Amino acid sequence: MSDSTDGGMWKCSRCGARKLNMTAMWVCYDCVAKEYALQAKLDDAADAFHKLDNWAKAYPLDMFPVPDLEKARKLLMDGGITLDAVSATAMRHVISGVAYIVQEALKKLEDTNGTS
Repeated sequence: MSDSTDGGMWKCSRCGARKLNMTAMWVCYDCVAKEYALQAKLDDAADAFHKLDNWAKAYPLDMFPVPDLEKARKLLMDGGITLDAVSATAMRHVISGVAYIVQEALKKLEDTNGTS
């Protein structure tokens, strides 16, 4: 970052763009706009991470203790259902929810100008 002049021209401290007769260190409009856009993208990504974190905390062990899986397997088998089928259904639900949160975040992260 240089705040010196070169024949009365000042350089943007980020990209080096030059502007005449600036009186202090200067950052051009394009660099400021890029920084604001980047901050907005970071905020969107952080929101998605917070949603995932909140979901991860939604089923605490003190409220939903780990069941006796052998007992559950036997009870389900008596009803003609496998524990594996129940587990697969639960995992599909979870991963679908995670995928939705990620896809929504990615949509927000993609700029309307085609840059990401």
